[in-house]
Amino acid sequence: VDQAADNEERARMLVADYDRRLGAFEQWCAGHGIDDVPLGKVWETLDVNERYQAFRLAWHYWEASYLLEVENNLRTNDEDKKSARKLTTLYRRLAKLKPCFVSTFHMLPRRFTGWRGSNELMRDVIDLLIVDEAGQAAPDVAAASFIFAKRALVVGDTNQIEPVWNIPEALDRANAMKFLQLEQDTYDGFAKAGRSASGGTLMAMAQRASRHTKFSDVARGMFLSEHRRCVDDIIAYCNELFYHGHLIPLRGRLEQAPLPPIGFANIDAEDQQVGGSRANEQEAEVIATWISERREELQTHYGECISKVLGIVTPFTAHARVLGKQLRQKGLSVAGHKDDGITVGTVHALQGAERNIVIFSPAYGRGHVGGTFFGRQPKMLNVAVSRARDSFLVFGNMRLFGRRAPDRASSLLGEFLFKPENEITDVQPVIPLRSPPLEYRLIRDLDAHRSLLRGALDEATRRVTIVSPFLAEKAIAADGIEARVRSAADRDVSVSVFTDPMQNSSSKQFRECLDKLEQAGATVFLAKSKGIHSKLLWRDDHLLAVGSFNWLSAKREDHPFRRYETSAVYEGEIAGPLIPEVEKDLKDLCT
Repeated sequence: VDQAADNEERARMLVADYDRRLGAFEQWCAGHGIDDVPLGKVWETLDVNERYQAFRLAWHYWEASYLLEVENNLRTNDEDKKSARKLTTLYRRLAKLKPCFVSTFHMLPRRFTGWRGSNELMRDVIDLLIVDEAGQAAPDVAAASFIFAKRALVVGDTNQIEPVWNIPEALDRANAMKFLQLEQDTYDGFAKAGRSASGGTLMAMAQRASRHTKFSDVARGMFLSEHRRCVDDIIAYCNELFYHGHLIPLRGRLEQAPLPPIGFANIDAEDQQVGGSRANEQEAEVIATWISERREELQTHYGECISKVLGIVTPFTAHARVLGKQLRQKGLSVAGHKDDGITVGTVHALQGAERNIVIFSPAYGRGHVGGTFFGRQPKMLNVAVSRARDSFLVFGNMRLFGRRAPDRASSLLGEFLFKPENEITDVQPVIPLRSPPLEYRLIRDLDAHRSLLRGALDEATRRVTIVSPFLAEKAIAADGIEARVRSAADRDVSVSVFTDPMQNSSSKQFRECLDKLEQAGATVFLAKSKGIHSKLLWRDDHLLAVGSFNWLSAKREDHPFRRYETSAVYEGEIAGPLIPEVEKDLKDLCT
């Protein structure tokens, strides 16, 4: 009770002192004709004036103090020994020049243990122990070092990459029961507090020990709400995935950018098992080619070499090696081979780092079913996405991110990705290899695609099928699709449209587009068992187009994200055998 009364009296004195100083400051402002001074302006003014001068004076004072102490040691021949007292004197002298010492937890106990016939622990020598990336620090490695510190500031995020634990859970449980006298049913609480050597983190322990709570639905501690690295559209994904909307994005949105903030390119390719890992050669080749082709544009836009602008993240080390090989074949250097190379690796390669553009390459190919490695570990996606300042791009099998993805992290990312304006269309389409090689022509621009679509509807004699995962009213109106469908129906031509409701962010607009197409006479098929992402067009049995162009949604006018489009067009007898194959696959997806 006496202690509480003393604390209350001390608090009252502090408040009274604050009020007195604030009153004096307001009186000074009034005397100088200042009506309202924003607090931020006060701190800014102090930082560049009084605090700067005070820092310079303190800096030179401690430099002089260091020199005097060294001079005295040289005069008295006072050598530094290894005792705890002597080491403390040494560290305090060095702190006059550089007050912050940097160490890993593996090295810190050695640096703060003296020797005088036996080990001497230098307890409470560190005034403030600051731990960064504490979410990656295992308790059995880090906790003992706190004996050397008077106070600690622990910074980290338990929603990012975890530590590498070397002790299995069964052994950890047995040790806790034997040496800590824990009962079987109390171990779970011990582990939940972040204290276990098989699954705990220093950050979780610190949060548990903190008396401060900012938000009831996140862990205890000083939650740092302000986010300045990523543009708003990128960090919005992380905010919804883990942070309950508490992050405050302060970067804003970019008015001029070469790429969308969240973007994707579907790559229909086969992956390969490599031991316990996975790789996808075709996916890696498409990514390397795209980077090579966009390299000059991106370097010019950002004013830096491509290795400073872009990084590539993948869940698999085997795929990282394949990506590196493909990049080198395109004349691009890779980190680890040259100092300025592009960083390519698992999310650990970019943990704590950032790039303007981050490409995520999932590696899982077209035949993959079930969950994914990164889906089972959603913190991996949280780290990967939050490394990107301006653009986070997914290049790979986009079926992994559909609404029916078995994990929330992947399906939620799909909700952010699957918008027509987010698609990266200037990628080389991966066309399955056949023997003998098929003859085809490439169309490369908007006018050629529009002409092909209009011509198919106007010239068909039996049927036209349009596969467009996205629908947009403006695109349908721009090419007069409704009128052309009616005209085809009057000629007894069957018009079919395959689309995917899961990839259209506005259900209202999607429904309106469906109604217009059906009222004009088209038969619409909706994806059900799996998502549709192909962009196909065929007419009768004589023409098949396969490529990147969204037939019923692509922008028909100039737009910052409208890019190079390609489609391979097969005509004549070559197209005939291919059409039934893709038609059967599509109808299977819609049942």
